[in-house]
Amino acid sequence: MQSAHAPPPAPPPSPRPPIEVLGTFDLVLVETTPVIFQGELWLFESVRKNYWNNTLQRPGGLQPHMRFVNVKTGEKSSVFGIGHFFGSSIVENGTVFAFGTKGDTGDSPGAGENVTVFWSSDMQTWHNRTALNLGKSKRNTWNTSVGKGKINGTTCYAMSFDVRNPKTPGAWNQQFAVSHDLLTWTPLDTGTFGMPADVEHGDAALRYSQGYWYSITGRMSPGPGRLFITEIFRSKDLTIDSWEPGEGMGLTTGPGRPLMRPCVFASRFLFAPTLLTSRDARLMAAGTPPPTKRLRPASGIPTCLTCCPISCSFGRSEKTATRRTWTSSSTRGRPS
Repeated sequence: MQSAHAPPPAPPPSPRPPIEVLGTFDLVLVETTPVIFQGELWLFESVRKNYWNNTLQRPGGLQPHMRFVNVKTGEKSSVFGIGHFFGSSIVENGTVFAFGTKGDTGDSPGAGENVTVFWSSDMQTWHNRTALNLGKSKRNTWNTSVGKGKINGTTCYAMSFDVRNPKTPGAWNQQFAVSHDLLTWTPLDTGTFGMPADVEHGDAALRYSQGYWYSITGRMSPGPGRLFITEIFRSKDLTIDSWEPGEGMGLTTGPGRPLMRPCVFASRFLFAPTLLTSRDARLMAAGTPPPTKRLRPASGIPTCLTCCPISCSFGRSEKTATRRTWTSSSTRGRPS
């Protein structure tokens, strides 16, 4: 016998955690990965040739390289990975691993046929070997990201790496490789594993949580300039047909639901002005002229967003730039 009473309404969804973007803390220092090493927060950094504070001079000019920086103390690891680009990192069992693309060996600047793995137990002495050799398959790669999770019930490490794919609107996509020791890697079959080709997926961050692989990828926005929309997808096994949007995630078809999007605001403000005495000098060092009309926060600390969410309302006063916190079900983008 059916009850005459309607079932109780479903509980309201949990509120999304607010995202607060404080601003840019450095310029032209791109691929970075936060890691916990020996109980402390370190930031892996890929230092490019044109980084304003690149001091690694060799015959032929300034050299791209990789390093770690202790976020609290500023202590730096020894330099490693000279000539490598587009790095990423993971820590496992007291050893820190970093992955970098051997640059300028592919068909465009920075592109490479090989990904090198570097590892150290003290941030000073580094070992390395080739992790991926894509030359035989005539593939180039750029960015990489490594996570630990399960595929078909087996615990493993997975690497997401950029490939050129003319079938996507932006002409790139993600492919995957797996490892059981972070040193020896096997590319997965591209007919079965990968990201859908109906939208582009570049510069991914790959993470695993509660039975799902999450891929946070960038898509070039329409219009002039190189602005990127960040979207998030999830899959249980990294197969092409398994990726799903989930709650508040990017759709695998259509324009997608951005996590954040680039801000159209022309001014760029810095959250950590101590890195250079003059903010304008840092902007000039990065090749970006200082804005004619500057937004100056009342506190004296720049907090203007370089990227803001779709639903963001932002103070545009020429005298003050107010830091805002927002909650949105459709936000995606990245600070520069």
